[in-house]
Amino acid sequence: MEQTDRDRLFANIIVGITNYEFSVGTFTSQGGGVAGGFQSRYSWLSEIIDYTVKADFDWAWTPRHYIRFGVENTVHQFRPGASETTVEESGVRTRSMQESPTGTLRSHELALYAEDEIQLYSNVQANVGMRLTWYAAQNKNYGSIEPRISIHARLTEKSAAKLSLVRMQQHVHLLSSGASTLPANLWIPSMDGVPPQRGYQLAAGLVRNINKGRYELTLEGYLKRMHGYATYATNAHFLESAVLKWPDLLQIGQGTAYGLEFFVQKKQGWLTGWVGYTLARATAQFEDRNRGKPFPDNYDRRHDVSVVVQAQLSESIHASTAWIYGSGYPIWAPVGRYRTRDGHPTDLVDFGPVNSARAPAYHRLDLNMQIRSKRPWGARTITVGVYNAYNRKNPFFIYPRHDGWRSGFSFRKISLLHLIPALSWKWQF
Repeated sequence: MEQTDRDRLFANIIVGITNYEFSVGTFTSQGGGVAGGFQSRYSWLSEIIDYTVKADFDWAWTPRHYIRFGVENTVHQFRPGASETTVEESGVRTRSMQESPTGTLRSHELALYAEDEIQLYSNVQANVGMRLTWYAAQNKNYGSIEPRISIHARLTEKSAAKLSLVRMQQHVHLLSSGASTLPANLWIPSMDGVPPQRGYQLAAGLVRNINKGRYELTLEGYLKRMHGYATYATNAHFLESAVLKWPDLLQIGQGTAYGLEFFVQKKQGWLTGWVGYTLARATAQFEDRNRGKPFPDNYDRRHDVSVVVQAQLSESIHASTAWIYGSGYPIWAPVGRYRTRDGHPTDLVDFGPVNSARAPAYHRLDLNMQIRSKRPWGARTITVGVYNAYNRKNPFFIYPRHDGWRSGFSFRKISLLHLIPALSWKWQF
């Protein structure tokens, strides 16, 4: 019996270190050189390093129960804002380094989880799980109980239904500056004044097989509520973290996301692929922004489309193409401008409702072909591909520019990753 249990138990242990760093900088030069001139450099840095040890176990307890459980221990080290200024004038260099008042932050996260895949009936399966988390940072402790349950029921030979409910808690916050400025995604920990983010998600769907399983049709809806949602306060900027504490730069609110996903897939034959479409909405709400009314979240994307076609042209040649489309992200852009009529005329800018404008839609076409051939010593694969085949200049970020009182504002966009060809060889011995 003991030997049988060992044969049914599988373990996977992971030890790892990850490092994420974000930095921006400026350079100014006057006087045509250092000898008799002036140069200055300013840089800002944010960094997170994670040290993780994780053990996962799979246990085939009985034919009706498949259990997964594990433990994860992570030490986070945050450097959420540091600035460095270097000035060189007439050959004399001075350098100053200023850490965020928050300083380098360390936090400890320990999580235990277990889940059981249960065969309730011949046509009903359930997955019941629980995650327990303990998180410590700045002499504060946070605990969470995160239950989850999902049920999959086969209604007929061709159709099935699924339902899931999840509670989750996140102790590390992702801050985004939005699409109207240079993107700056930063991670900061929960701390005094910045509570963990909590969320609940409900999802339900139907699956239908058509033409003896040749096609599969899926329709799924979801609703997610978030509390403790952190974002930058109005007029706050991440560079200010070098002189201000993070809680002074943030607002805490709530968010809602819901949508409907449609997916159809061809699973058999020499020509396969799928079409996916999502109609979704994501909103955020903060007491001191947009008069306390909900507004489109930075990640709100109303329409999302993906079309993938794969063709096995011969035993050795495989081709694929993918077209991706997404509605433009919300941006908070000026909607009007006014000039005072006192002795010192001043331009006043009206930004209107938060995130009331949209960036241009994102779309691109990717092409790929693989040619495989067998050799006496093994196999060779040549892959030829094109990313963004029609060279769509999708906006990376958008910013307004003041063109003068008579001309008003215009918008400029910066785009990256235009048409990129790729060629690779792979040898297997």
